[in-house]
Amino acid sequence: MALATRPCAVCNAAFVPGRPNQQTCSRSCGYTFRNRNFAKEKAAQQVTDSSEVRSETPNGLDLTLNRTRIKTLAQLIEACEVDTDTWECERFVANKWEVGAKDGDGEIQVEPLFQVKAFFKRRSPLIADVREIIATLKADAERDLRQLKPVKPLSPRKVDPQLMAEVAVADPHFGKLGWQPETGQSSIDLREITKSYDRAGEHAVQHIHEQRAGVVLIPIGNDQIHFDNESKTTTGGTPQDADGRLPKVFETSFHATRRLIDAALKTGAKRVVVILIRGNHAEQAEFSLAFALHCWYRDDKRVEVDYAPTYRKTFEWGDCLLGFTHGKESSRKKLPTLFLSEFRDQVSRKFIEIHTGDLHQVRLEEEFGIRVRILPSLAGTDAWHARKGYVMNLPQAETYFWHKRDGLRALFPFTV
Repeated sequence: MALATRPCAVCNAAFVPGRPNQQTCSRSCGYTFRNRNFAKEKAAQQVTDSSEVRSETPNGLDLTLNRTRIKTLAQLIEACEVDTDTWECERFVANKWEVGAKDGDGEIQVEPLFQVKAFFKRRSPLIADVREIIATLKADAERDLRQLKPVKPLSPRKVDPQLMAEVAVADPHFGKLGWQPETGQSSIDLREITKSYDRAGEHAVQHIHEQRAGVVLIPIGNDQIHFDNESKTTTGGTPQDADGRLPKVFETSFHATRRLIDAALKTGAKRVVVILIRGNHAEQAEFSLAFALHCWYRDDKRVEVDYAPTYRKTFEWGDCLLGFTHGKESSRKKLPTLFLSEFRDQVSRKFIEIHTGDLHQVRLEEEFGIRVRILPSLAGTDAWHARKGYVMNLPQAETYFWHKRDGLRALFPFTV
């Protein structure tokens, strides 16, 4: 009976194995075979032992891969399944070295290896929000442009070119949420705030029509939007009681402001000036709001939209100079000096007033002939204000009429 043979794994000579798993014909071939396999396993282990070190915080993500064939940021993102809508790479580092080992034939096998590190920061939630907002506005524009016509006055009428109306709807806080059992005040939500804003606009437009103002000034912003991202926090990161997603709140605020501008045009006013006053709750969203209005009215020569992101602005009207700032970041006692310094070429006017918001109350102070007026808020009370005791202030908006020669001629308040 012939014994079964097998080829030697090293010299390929036929031999009769003494053990079922014997691979070589002799001790020397066995030594060579073991060294060859060890070298291959070591190289393979060094290549595949790509340990991932991941460190994640609410605002950062750090990734490190050691002993890897990955050498580009794109490969790292794919291998570690990084969500690029959430994370943005700030820094990427790649280090290279070579690993060598002898094979069974005594040849050195060289394998290039890499160590890669990537440091990510969390993208602002506003980026995704703005994309959704832009998509919504594009859809609205495509729908509305088919029937868009210039806004015409209700009837031909003469207006007073010396009179300017200022529609001061400060701190409306679109998207604010207040629950009556918790606050002790009337409940507020996006729908109620929109109704109040529309009613305040109608009240202002009625008086503009009666007074025949030739120019209408509409400051926007001033905490017009309650929060600045899908996390429902302010620009500075303070959590808010909020009603609705940011795109919904933005769209609602945009169309409410557009209704007010269109209504002002129907009074026969020759100019409607919209000026952005950046608040502290939603700086980015309010800038986007002003720029969207600029795009909407770009072909209507009667409408001017100042969407510049500066924090203090002025409007000149004959002997009147109106200053605007939200009032959160600057000391109100220093505002007269600050405006005198910044706008020194404009301060020779007889009547100078600086209008601020933020405090949700009415106050008037005067120093060196410059008046600083805190405007009332249209918004109601939320849980934070109730807890702090900031309650019972009347939710109001105001309409001012400024004459080029006589200064402030009339003030009409609107109370919700």
